[in-house]
Amino acid sequence: MDDFKCRVCGGDMKNDYKAGLRYCTHCGNKLDLSQADEHYKDYENIIKQLNSAETAALSDNNDLKTVNQALLAYKNALTACSLSKPMAQVEELKLLCREEVEKYTKRSRFLAAKEHFENKAYTKAYEELKALGDYAEAAELAEKCAAEIQKERIKHLPYSIFAGLILPAILFFVLKEKTDISIAAALAAALTAAGLDIFVIYRGGALATLLEILSYILLVPLLIFALLAYVFHLSTALSLGIAIGAPLIIVILLAVLAERE
Repeated sequence: MDDFKCRVCGGDMKNDYKAGLRYCTHCGNKLDLSQADEHYKDYENIIKQLNSAETAALSDNNDLKTVNQALLAYKNALTACSLSKPMAQVEELKLLCREEVEKYTKRSRFLAAKEHFENKAYTKAYEELKALGDYAEAAELAEKCAAEIQKERIKHLPYSIFAGLILPAILFFVLKEKTDISIAAALAAALTAAGLDIFVIYRGGALATLLEILSYILLVPLLIFALLAYVFHLSTALSLGIAIGAPLIIVILLAVLAERE
């Protein structure tokens, strides 16, 4: 604290709460904080929480579980600060705890991202890393994630094209059968929709997942409808009824059989 002077040289004394010392900024003279500060008992519990956090932090800074333990301990120390009697020492400890909470929150997110990367969950890892901003080790790993994401997208491009054509195909049949627009106009609309679908599925994300689920749910009815309407030349209404009803009946029957077993 600046209010205390060194007995050796008269310099300012400051508290090192982590080391449990009061030291002179001029000559380096050191005193045990518990003996040098008459108010030590008022914030001793915070020091214990801080020591617990430091012990966890020093054990392994590259282990996610250990870092999370340290983070929790620092949060507990910060809570203890809020519950303590207001004084300058507590305010200093509160500032120290906030800095450590911020530091270990970032460390935890980085290690979580690293774990995602090792498990080949590159998109999750990339999102965590981008949220860290200018964190020292994040940029290099983010570049590796971006490269792996791009490789996966290229690898799955044929799948993206296939999945992206299902809903536009349904759109084409609907426009062709239920509207007065020309086949060329229906095809143009379907191809535009296909381009958008393929791009979204290629990029990935929540919307891509929704499109994939919807596409595969409607794939079987689409194939049945096309077969009945254009191979067997049944009416549009009958083909549509069978295309929707048949899969539903099969699903219900399978569910009943599974329930009986």
